[in-house]
Amino acid sequence: MNKRLINSVVIPALAGLILGGCGTIEKAREASRVDYKSVEKGRSLEMPPDLTQAPADNALGIPKGSAASMADYERSGGVDVGAQRTAAVNAGVLPQPDNVRMERAGNERWLVVKAEPQAVWARLKQFWATRGLNLVKENPATGIMETDWAEHRPNVKLGGIRGFLKKHIGGNYVAGLRDKFRVRIEPGREPGTTEIYLAHSGMVERSSSDNSEVRTTYWEMRPSDPDLEAEMLRLIMVDLGAPEDKAKQVAGSDAPTAPKARLLSDGSAPKLVLDSRFDNAWRQVGIVLDRVGFAVQDRNREQGVYYVRYDDPAKSGGNKGFFKKVFGGKKKAANNVFQVKLADQGETTSVIVLTESGAAETSGTGEKILKLLLEQLQ
Repeated sequence: MNKRLINSVVIPALAGLILGGCGTIEKAREASRVDYKSVEKGRSLEMPPDLTQAPADNALGIPKGSAASMADYERSGGVDVGAQRTAAVNAGVLPQPDNVRMERAGNERWLVVKAEPQAVWARLKQFWATRGLNLVKENPATGIMETDWAEHRPNVKLGGIRGFLKKHIGGNYVAGLRDKFRVRIEPGREPGTTEIYLAHSGMVERSSSDNSEVRTTYWEMRPSDPDLEAEMLRLIMVDLGAPEDKAKQVAGSDAPTAPKARLLSDGSAPKLVLDSRFDNAWRQVGIVLDRVGFAVQDRNREQGVYYVRYDDPAKSGGNKGFFKKVFGGKKKAANNVFQVKLADQGETTSVIVLTESGAAETSGTGEKILKLLLEQLQ
């Protein structure tokens, strides 16, 4: 095969196969300028009657059909979207700047919105739609939304076929990163408010070789990115009406001292102790459960219980990561449901893991879960 044929046919074909179909993803400092793109749209779920209609005086004023993007409005007969938005603000339809704030404990952040959960739910659906991120999970009963994986490909230097492309087209082969977000909303401790929690999961594309030119690629989990979580919360904050400069200042402020956590196992059932009052501990444990891949099936804040099932975020890739670390690779364990129970101890909060029925967890899995929570909380 001559060089002209390589340059004119082979290289474009290879580059097309490797680079084609890549979505874009926001980096922490570029999130407001780049749109996410997902491969497939998840099936929409109908909301139950108690969540479909916002109160007439709700602060967010979600109109029907709010899932449409601003671009859709701009395409509909030349409507002046900017004028409509200004009029809406003047009429008090959109939230006021003081109606949303960001709170923080260590690396954990969440939003507190002066609005009812059903209004926030509708507004968040609109937010993901306008950002080009499809929802693959929607459960209004538990207040959980989860986006599809969004993919982007920063430059990575690698050998083999990637080196071939670099040599002939003057660039580096691009390996992939995937990111998705899980949002959980629940009624706030303050009457008339809703709290928004967001957790990031990420995967990175790896390659392996058998000492030949043949390489295979697979996806494995990478650590969650608190900066990316903060940036996404900032974007939500702006979407809910906070001024851009205020949102940036709050999201980028210095972190308060993170509460200390320790694992105790003194002959009795292991327990995690957080040097934090119950309200803060409840928020932090909830964020960590979302971040490491536990699906919160139900919760009872008054009793301090999260009912969780492990939902392996890497199941679409080749490396089970956390799943393997906790359950030893036993697939049937993925269906296990556990209680993560918090108990108010005044200045501290204890955390234990129970079986689905509330009995002591004696298989050792409970202690492994507590150790992973400890890793995330430190």
